[in-house]
This record gives sequence, C-alpha cells and structure tokens, in this order.
Amino acid sequence: AEAAQNHFLELQALKQNMVKLTKQLDDEVMRKDQAMSEAATLERRLVEAESGAPLPPPPPSMMSSSGGGRSKLAAEDEERHRSLQVSTKLMRVMDQWMRQR
Repeated sequence: AEAAQNHFLELQALKQNMVKLTKQLDDEVMRKDQAMSEAATLERRLVEAESGAPLPPPPPSMMSSSGGGRSKLAAEDEERHRSLQVSTKLMRVMDQWMRQR
C-alpha cells in the first residue's frame, strides 16, 4: 500500500510539473510570436526605407496589435496564427483536464 501511495505522489508531482512546463511553453511561444511579429514589422520598414517611400511614424509599442501600416494579408496571417495558438492552448487545457479526472 505504501508503494502505491508513493507511486501516486510521484504521478501527482509529474502532473504538476507538466502543467508548469506547459504554461512555460505557452509563454515562450507567445514571446517567439511577438519577436517574429516585431521582426516582420522592422523588415517591412527597412524595405520601405530602402525603396525611398515615406516612412510612417513608428508605433508607440512594437508589441501592439494596432497594425499601423500593415497590409491586409499580414493582418489576416497574424489573426490566423493567433487563432491556432488559442486552439493549441485549448487542446492542452482539455488534455490536462482529462488526465486529472
């Protein structure tokens, strides 16, 4: 009985660690997405600067989702990516819930 109790406690610890690591992964994915979005914005601004086009003023925060001078296609891609990210998070939550039941 004691071995079963120890095994149960180990499983609980592993579950808690899994939840913590999943949250950490979600945070890292979000940071990566923000960095990629910022890089794309800066790249577009660089191309505009090299082409001699007048540059729009930079957004107050490069992390904002205001879109400023973004094309419609870029905004749609970003929205699609966000919906996929939300879907992935939802699946992880459901998986955790099912495992804990």
